[in-house]
Amino acid sequence: AKGMLVLPGGVDNHVHIEKDYLAVPTDDSVEKSTLAALYGGTTTVVDFSFLDSFYSRVKKFEGRSYTNFHFHIIANKYDEKLEKLREEGFTTVKFFTIPYGGLPPGNLNDLLSILEHGFNVMVHAEDWDLISSISKRLGEGEPYLHLISRPEESELSMTLKLSYLAKFGKGKLLIAHVSSPKTLELDGLMFEGTLHHLFLDSSYYYRNDAYLYVTSPPARTRLIDFIDKFHIIATDHNWFNKATKEKHRKFPDLVPGIPSIELRVPLILTYFIKNNKSLWKALELLSINPGIFNNLKVGQIKEGYNADIVIYDIKERWTVSLDKLHMADWTPFEG
Repeated sequence: AKGMLVLPGGVDNHVHIEKDYLAVPTDDSVEKSTLAALYGGTTTVVDFSFLDSFYSRVKKFEGRSYTNFHFHIIANKYDEKLEKLREEGFTTVKFFTIPYGGLPPGNLNDLLSILEHGFNVMVHAEDWDLISSISKRLGEGEPYLHLISRPEESELSMTLKLSYLAKFGKGKLLIAHVSSPKTLELDGLMFEGTLHHLFLDSSYYYRNDAYLYVTSPPARTRLIDFIDKFHIIATDHNWFNKATKEKHRKFPDLVPGIPSIELRVPLILTYFIKNNKSLWKALELLSINPGIFNNLKVGQIKEGYNADIVIYDIKERWTVSLDKLHMADWTPFEG
């Protein structure tokens, strides 16, 4: 490893692998996405499972995953079942303020109850009342309507409340996939960034193939210039091939999600090296902080932790292209 970086394995705090619980399933498998993760320097992935059927997702990964795997518990209220899962090592909750997978939007009282019981909570923070009021008036149309229906104000109105609410809880409150630089100015919160919000912007919603780039929340402003304000960089990986996306080209029948699990570590390390930024900060974003947030013994090279090591050759130059990747049949980061 002479002349190379020896790093702790990457920890991706936000992935959706072999997701089969929503209307449109992803096109990957546990094997395919976790292998792509390994090729990209990620050795631990954190997916999601609903509280009432938690171990059905865990069993899906057993004996099939090439990486370490862990799960956030999807729950919109405190339940004694959460305590049982905490005893088994699952200490983080994913809370939605929008409808998701049959769950209604969560309310702040139930979120605070979860925080008061000491769980770290990761929140999908959008104002559903605002979104639904706008959406029903837009009808059907091109993908840019998705951007209009989920404005920056939707994230800000919710995160403002969460910033105040966080003062009363014991657990940490992490805002998932931040899409607005104004959110990053709020106190009392942790912030998770994703590759599409760091490197893409609203112009993608006006392309002829805009349906490919749809995410919730949508990309607005390239947030890479604000990277020092983030605590965790994840992917929100959703492996949808082009054919699946093309079947859902019009608003509101769009399929949010972008394949990105393989590119998180190389894109972020490249940015830090090119801009002479602290590599320690990069490791905090990619490995250390997500490991700590999930209470896992991963993401650091130290006694008592998993010996997950990545060797990174900083002298090798390559361009992102489909023939070099191991995920999906398209990428928004090509070139």
